[in-house]
Amino acid sequence: MAVYHYSDTEGRPAMAHLIAQYDLSKRTMLYGFWTKVDNRGGARVGSAFATSAALAGQGQSAVGLGMYHRF
Repeated sequence: MAVYHYSDTEGRPAMAHLIAQYDLSKRTMLYGFWTKVDNRGGARVGSAFATSAALAGQGQSAVGLGMYHRF
């Protein structure tokens, strides 16, 4: 799932999002994601996972890893 935050729509932004998960057991799972936003033509689209706002024409990347366990 990807979340888009549009500041303007003058450019042609592109976004790629990759998610992977691996079940260790019935209740434990490892997960990871990678997101890349490429702002072309002055677009200002930001990734929901980024810690700062997108600047016009600049891209953002985000990587996350984690473990989920149900009690």
